[in-house]
Amino acid sequence: MTMALACGAPRTNAPAATAASSPAPPPPRAVAQEDNATTVTDPFAIGARCPNEGTVGCTLDKASLVTCTSGVMVQTSPCRGPAACTVHDFTPRCDTTLAEPNDRCGNDGVAACTPDGKALLQCHDHAMVKTLSCASCVVDGTNISCQ
Repeated sequence: MTMALACGAPRTNAPAATAASSPAPPPPRAVAQEDNATTVTDPFAIGARCPNEGTVGCTLDKASLVTCTSGVMVQTSPCRGPAACTVHDFTPRCDTTLAEPNDRCGNDGVAACTPDGKALLQCHDHAMVKTLSCASCVVDGTNISCQ
């Protein structure tokens, strides 16, 4: 499955800006009005409206990977690992090396440790399931072991 990340306006063949032209406007942001105060809201927040089906991104708190589904941002996966949710080369990445039982997941067989290091989990039918109890579950890069 291919997913796209929307990152602002489409590229145009307009001439480059000159010193006499005005600076480029800042990227668009979702804005909400609350009690006469303007606050910036997270366009990638779980439950936020989204116009582009399949758009993928990280929530502002970097805790979740989200995907635009039926016009609403839904959590694809919590990103509990130390790298959280980050974007590299316009591609969001979610660190799922740490997870809780029943966390959403995408690929069956993918393993994770619980945050307390007491269990090894595996993705089964899009949910993390406890596979083994451990004295110490260890994440070493992409290797996960239960000791």
